Amino acid sequence: MNDERRTGATAPRVSTSSGRLAFRGPTTSRSAAAPRQLQTRWLIIVAVLVLLGGIVLMYAVPQYTQHTSVVVMARDVKMGAALTAADVTTADVSVGPQVAVVHPQDGPILGKTALKDLSAGAVLSPRQIGGAPTLAVGQELVPVRLKLGQRPQQGLSPGQRVLAVPAPADQGSPAGQSLLQAQPIRAVVISSGDPDPASGDVVVDLQVPEGDAVALARIAATGSMTLLVLPNGGGQ
Repeated sequence: MNDERRTGATAPRVSTSSGRLAFRGPTTSRSAAAPRQLQTRWLIIVAVLVLLGGIVLMYAVPQYTQHTSVVVMARDVKMGAALTAADVTTADVSVGPQVAVVHPQDGPILGKTALKDLSAGAVLSPRQIGGAPTLAVGQELVPVRLKLGQRPQQGLSPGQRVLAVPAPADQGSPAGQSLLQAQPIRAVVISSGDPDPASGDVVVDLQVPEGDAVALARIAATGSMTLLVLPNGGGQ
């Protein structure tokens, strides 16, 4: 009793089957509190991860994609044509830093030459336009349209030296006989367009000596010509 008076707390009393009073110690809530503490910790961890993820997205995404004004094609332009104001427009698009584009502020592009066929709606790349090819004195540029089987399957690259060989389908006809008498013409590839989606034909610009330009143009007009790629050093 003295101890109970000093502490001001009494232990709960219960009655036994014999009628005697027995004391039961105070209960604890540690076992019930443990799961609650664990659940609270997981909630805190999840909240921190979500917060960190938001911060990463906020700072990382603008580094890889940015909304910027670029030059796009307003209509189709064939390879070799000079760009005009009606050919191009601008659009705001999201592009990554690894994508090469032309910005309106990059400088004048009107008058530059399309180095390949450009499709309407396509974003213009700096590699797709340039200055008109410079020809040396005594050289001329002749466009040649080639079908499948009239050019190498691997394609043609600027600077390659080729041999334009007349190859009429009907060698017995007067036109075929005339083409067979024409001499092959050596040339240098200046540019090569993309294959036509419908026919597979490719337009190739060939640089030839001035004296061979007319003959090559006439052969090309018949559509009966095959290009042979010469080895390196195969001069004209």
